[in-house]
Amino acid sequence: MRNIHLLSLAVVLFCASGCTNECDAMCDSQAEMIERCLGDWDTTWVELSYADKDAFTDRCYTVWGDALQDLDEGDAEYEQLVRQCQTDGEIARSDTDCQSLVSIDP
Repeated sequence: MRNIHLLSLAVVLFCASGCTNECDAMCDSQAEMIERCLGDWDTTWVELSYADKDAFTDRCYTVWGDALQDLDEGDAEYEQLVRQCQTDGEIARSDTDCQSLVSIDP
């Protein structure tokens, strides 16, 4: 029984230090991709209408992450949004030639 409590505590501590919902994770991936690609695109965060990477991430969290948190887990709309965030996150993480921005909606 003690091992179960220790495992539960470990999960709680792990999540407290960095668990995010799928949409927040997508936002992080998109921000990293954009940061990496700015030079290839010959642009800046300001030209993309953001002060910096953190401003983009904050806005993305507000639009996507808050929307996910406002839905009931297991609801069809919730599941659809999770799938969209997973797909867009995977696109951003796998982009090797800075071409995926046109297929995602930050």
